[in-house]
Amino acid sequence: MKIQKELKLNTQNIKPRVEREIQPFLHRLKKKNYVEGIVLLGGLARRNFLDEYSDVDIALFYKTNTPKKYFLPFEFHINLNGKRYEFNIHQLIYEDGTTKEWDEGTKEAYLQCKVYFERDKKISKLIRLKTKFDSEGAYKRLIWIMEQYVWRGEIHSIRTCRRGYPEGSHDLLNECIDLLIEAIYILNKRFRPHKKWRIAMLTTMDVLPNNFFQDLRDAMYIKGFALKDVNKRIEALNKVYFEILKIVFQLYPDFPKDPYIYYYKNFFQPNRDTFSQKIKAKYSGLLSKDELEQLEGLLCFNLISNTKNIQKFFPKDKQKLYDNRKKPQNGIEYTK
Repeated sequence: MKIQKELKLNTQNIKPRVEREIQPFLHRLKKKNYVEGIVLLGGLARRNFLDEYSDVDIALFYKTNTPKKYFLPFEFHINLNGKRYEFNIHQLIYEDGTTKEWDEGTKEAYLQCKVYFERDKKISKLIRLKTKFDSEGAYKRLIWIMEQYVWRGEIHSIRTCRRGYPEGSHDLLNECIDLLIEAIYILNKRFRPHKKWRIAMLTTMDVLPNNFFQDLRDAMYIKGFALKDVNKRIEALNKVYFEILKIVFQLYPDFPKDPYIYYYKNFFQPNRDTFSQKIKAKYSGLLSKDELEQLEGLLCFNLISNTKNIQKFFPKDKQKLYDNRKKPQNGIEYTK
């Protein structure tokens, strides 16, 4: 998805001036017969904003891999009409671009790019192919993020602090911020840009949690290293998490209620529906959560994979309970 909303920054936009200044350089590049295409990146493209701190990012696609022809370094500096510019020249061999995998930052950069010149349409075609959003992979990643947030944010951070390392707790919570920001990009079907733009570009998103930036600031603030300071950040992060969760269920009504169990059953276990999990599901309405966990643990620890000898492993005071309780509504019978 391309940028729809304008990015607002406090610095002055000097893009029109930069575009004028670099035209001679671009025209000289077009005349080189080994240049297959010229692509403008960053502020020269759809971000549409360059300021005094910006680099001039240009990608050159070459026909063949003959390095001696390509005399430009990645970075060079020049003064043009009293203004010093830093040029970053991203040089790619077209054939390599068709076979190599692009990372997420590269995908976002080229998704928002502007093709200045190409000898035919194959550069544009390549960019469209490489920047296609993988909805299935993103959905799987979203499940992982939502289940990992709980462990890293609400469980591991507390345990780490109690073990005497509050620095580790804050580090985990910083990681949770990154995870929640990634979730927002996924919900907007966008790739994450370079880290320096990751938060700023959230202002261009159509889908954003309520009160996001204030809650984000609260979650970033580290007052101290006591458990109460860790809990304060968790409280702020949870506001963001639950707002994101609301959006998730609006966009994906069938999103798993327990992402953790869903993830490890579908992506970690060779067998998605083990015998112990079937038994646990069978008695889910009849036993307490603690009893269900004990039952599953008993089956797993004793490597019980069928019903043949299941009764002899049950505690005697529970055998009558399992025998007398009514049959579950699904009526599933599990056999060897």
